[in-house]
Amino acid sequence: MTLIKSTANRIVLNIGELVFGGGSKPLHTLLGSCIAITLWHPKHQLSGMCHFALPSNPDNSPDRKLDARYGDDCVALFKRLTEERNVPLREFKARIFGGGNMLESARLESAMESQFSAANIGEVNAAQAFSQLLAEGVTIMEADVGEEGYRKVDFDPTTGVASVEFVSVEKKKQTATADRKQKILIVDDNLETRTILTRSLRKAGYDTEQARNGVEAVALYERFQPDIILMDMMMPIMDGVSATKQLREAHAEQPILMLTGSEELESMAQAFDAGATDFISKPIRVPVLKQHIYNALNTLKKATASK
Repeated sequence: MTLIKSTANRIVLNIGELVFGGGSKPLHTLLGSCIAITLWHPKHQLSGMCHFALPSNPDNSPDRKLDARYGDDCVALFKRLTEERNVPLREFKARIFGGGNMLESARLESAMESQFSAANIGEVNAAQAFSQLLAEGVTIMEADVGEEGYRKVDFDPTTGVASVEFVSVEKKKQTATADRKQKILIVDDNLETRTILTRSLRKAGYDTEQARNGVEAVALYERFQPDIILMDMMMPIMDGVSATKQLREAHAEQPILMLTGSEELESMAQAFDAGATDFISKPIRVPVLKQHIYNALNTLKKATASK
């Protein structure tokens, strides 16, 4: 299990976090392509929730350390925790949420952007949750997955009831705040990618700066003070993982969205360890990227307000 953020009123789960036990504090999470699984045992008043980003751990060795960023490891962790309470996992009631489909979500803004699309990792995540739970004999009481959007999930561990607010990608529009433009640092070694993202995000009302590699990103950070960072994973001189680690060591708290190709998905564990907030698969679809930006900034705003 990993450390989770707890407030006076609820526990907020982010990517790679899992909680299990007999607590009564409500659990909350925000999902795009990620999946949340909730468990509840009415007789023993035990419950749990996890939030995973990828379907399976690339390390399939039998003695590996279980990692809640992966769907297969989440179920394995739940199984271990329930067995420690002498209650079989198959006796729990499960619910599955998330797995948003970002592939067909919104129209591209120009012919120049037609090369961008998002890999549908959400569908794969959802399928993994179903297969893992069914293999353990767990009854799935509810599944709210897929579609083109995001989900805010609130789970009551005392009743096993979950409420879901679905936010459509099509309907949610990104706007800068009225008092100032929110600032985005775009870090990518590809000039065309930087140009497309800069033009699209400025059109949406954001202020932007560009960096060609991690070294430039770290140097620009102090001067530009961005509200959010879009970080390419593979770059010359300094890659995105190293740059993210340096920024977090310098106490940068802004969301860092990692831009990654499908062949790099197995390396995402390193990115999360370095401090990445979320990832977006390449080729990038600009409207989907804007939705990720909006949600990350909105989550940061709420977290700041609650301090």
